Amino acid sequence: AQTAQGLLIRAEEADRSPREEGTRLPRRLAQPAQRRARLQAAQAVLAQRRSAGAQVNTTDPDSRLQPPSQPGGGFTQGYNAQAAVDTAPARLIVAARIADTTTDHNQLSGTVAAIPVELGRPVVVVADRGYDSHEDIVRTAQLSGAQICCPPAHRFNPHSASAIGRQRQARQSERLARDQLARSARGQAWLRLRRTTIEPVFGMIKAALGFRRFQLRGRSKVEGEWQLVALAYNLRRLWQVSAVPAC
Repeated sequence: AQTAQGLLIRAEEADRSPREEGTRLPRRLAQPAQRRARLQAAQAVLAQRRSAGAQVNTTDPDSRLQPPSQPGGGFTQGYNAQAAVDTAPARLIVAARIADTTTDHNQLSGTVAAIPVELGRPVVVVADRGYDSHEDIVRTAQLSGAQICCPPAHRFNPHSASAIGRQRQARQSERLARDQLARSARGQAWLRLRRTTIEPVFGMIKAALGFRRFQLRGRSKVEGEWQLVALAYNLRRLWQVSAVPAC
């Protein structure tokens, strides 16, 4: 009986005490009008994306359904992390940004533009065939003044007839020039260097730093999270390079 009476007294005290912060709505949702406005805005975004045939994630609307990175893997809801790495021995990340696309198509110019002006303009930009986009590669070359080494996704026959006209022929000629550069000795050397430059960076971020997924939601927050990951990687690399005794 005493135990039951004590529990009743404690329950009455809890009812009279102020509620914990976790049980209250945040200030931005405290008023019904505010909640209604946010719900209406969310419904408008959902309707717009559904009309465009896009899949919508209600937890993080900015994210996209990303294809598997390896054969046999599953789809994941997330972002496309982009990075540019210098070929100097330290292999530092010189640009890190987030894209909400499911492929690297049309992402080269944005990543090159993210390189700080203090580092100067790149002389050569090397990317894999996933970045193959005539318009974006031309834009990257004009933006940076660099030579672009990016193998085309498909080979083209220079003698094939074009029924579309000169614009199609211009794209075809540009891709053929990139194909020839990628197959040349110089291009092959650049592509080999790329495989030992950018690929290990993502491997070390996953294995050494233990970073395999974003913890935040919303593109702006994920962008900041990716910048912090790049900073952590660069600090680790600078420490490793400085720790190596000079020969």
